[in-house]
Amino acid sequence: MWDSYYAAEEGQKGWFDRMIHWGREVYFSKLFAKRIAELGGPATSYLEVGVGSAQTIVRLQQMTGAKCTGIEKTPRAYELGKAHATACEIVLGDAMAMPFPDASFDVVYSLGLLEHFEPDEQARILREHARCARNAVVLELPPDTPHMRLILWVNSCFFGRTGVWADEELFSARHTREKYPGLPFRFRSDWPALGLGCWIVMKPEDILRHVPLI
Repeated sequence: MWDSYYAAEEGQKGWFDRMIHWGREVYFSKLFAKRIAELGGPATSYLEVGVGSAQTIVRLQQMTGAKCTGIEKTPRAYELGKAHATACEIVLGDAMAMPFPDASFDVVYSLGLLEHFEPDEQARILREHARCARNAVVLELPPDTPHMRLILWVNSCFFGRTGVWADEELFSARHTREKYPGLPFRFRSDWPALGLGCWIVMKPEDILRHVPLI
């Protein structure tokens, strides 16, 4: 799925993917970097899980001057990210088994990653986020809002899309509480992001305590 998705970087995909890529490059990457710096708290090191073409991590490094590392499993995205984020370290690896020691980074974050996986995989990914984080885990996820549901429905029913922007899991504070009972978290909607994203912030120790492997 992700190799074909990142073909959009080479102009091989349709108008919707090109529009999303353009939006990330010119607007969302800067906004998301600002959110991560704000929600994650004081930090001198960041890890982005599923860094993709590294648009946000470049902005975050420029904004904060922190040590920024990204990990990416898809070879094409890894190549794009490594070429783009020359001031960051970009590593080829798996979000479910990351090659970093425990508590290696002040803040570990991901952008639109978790919703594409099955529940057992989500638990492994979340626990890896927590294992590598010292202070905070920050997740950007698609919100369960009427207009987001409409976007997915149109993409699925009218354009025949599957996977990204078609059948992904949507999140709300209520859904998160039901999904992970007892897990403390902060939830934030993000209307400056056009309502296309929401944020969940957690302490790593809380994830390890309340999100068991399935």
